[in-house]
Amino acid sequence: MVDIVVKYKGLTGVQNELTIDNGQTVNQLLAAIAADEGITASHYNIALGRDYSINETASGGSTLTSLDIVTGDEFLCTPDQSGNKEEKQKQKLDIAAAKRSDTYDITQLPTQYSGNDITDNPNTGGLVNTRPWASTSSFVNPTLTIGSAVTTEAASPFAGGGNSYVFSSSVNSYITTPGSADFSMGTGDFTVEWFSRQSSLTSPQYQRIFTVGDFPSIEFGVSIESGTFYYWADDSFRYSSSSASTINTWIHWAVVRQSNVTKVYRNGTQLGSQITDNNDIDDSATTFVVGNTNTFATNAALAGNLTNFRLIKGLAVYTGNFTVPTSALTATADANPYGGSNTAAIPSGVTKLLLVP
Repeated sequence: MVDIVVKYKGLTGVQNELTIDNGQTVNQLLAAIAADEGITASHYNIALGRDYSINETASGGSTLTSLDIVTGDEFLCTPDQSGNKEEKQKQKLDIAAAKRSDTYDITQLPTQYSGNDITDNPNTGGLVNTRPWASTSSFVNPTLTIGSAVTTEAASPFAGGGNSYVFSSSVNSYITTPGSADFSMGTGDFTVEWFSRQSSLTSPQYQRIFTVGDFPSIEFGVSIESGTFYYWADDSFRYSSSSASTINTWIHWAVVRQSNVTKVYRNGTQLGSQITDNNDIDDSATTFVVGNTNTFATNAALAGNLTNFRLIKGLAVYTGNFTVPTSALTATADANPYGGSNTAAIPSGVTKLLLVP
């Protein structure tokens, strides 16, 4: 038997990869997924994405190799619905705890269940003071280096105000952070989003929003060149849309990959056509640069303002046209925090970079 690498979209909503011996059974795969996410195995149903008839109920004792499961196959996880109300309440709390990287005290809930019967707790104060959670998770950016030509000003796309970084046409205009596995997306899901307001579309000519690598070997990045939007992956541009940007106008951008399909959104609306994108973004050594190219250059420097840059690994936050954020982005978020639809909840641990000056 040999090791294979399968994908799974877990109960936390995050897509991950798992290496497993193909001589293992579907039930053993389920147990491995549960251990990987830190959630009780009995909470799971799993099914092969390309053939739902292959699942833990029908095929639990069958080996992966006997079912022709190979590297690259994806399993979909859903919460098991066979339990009573007490079991389902604990299931929901366990999943939420994994998303939050937190623990809980179930006795702090005003209502519990015993089997299918309601048990009222003395805690009549209801859900206050973050109960039943033990703590509030926090996010810390990796080490940042801000170039001497980058400043901060009170300018924001939000009605409530806020700050943004100001990038100039300078070799010293950049924000960097060291290369990391956090920026190596592999072939998995991701979301990169930001607000920008370009002061010029043509000067500099090759403006970089972010990049890992220099042209022509750009492993991962976005450039907006003379108004044309380019998405780069695995040493080539994979998507472009002309006349996408507008001078002196705040625009919210999002590049989202989900299950090997990448879409670009401009102000919450898909821009152009989606692309098939199984490109392996696997550079964990090269510096991640915002607002310039890796070998800093005047002709690749961003001109204008940028704020609320967020990089998320393993999760497609936007799954269709969505309501644009109206306040500062955060590392974790509920689903559809600004109303509308098609915005997934963001659990703890998936945000890898968040630039909110």
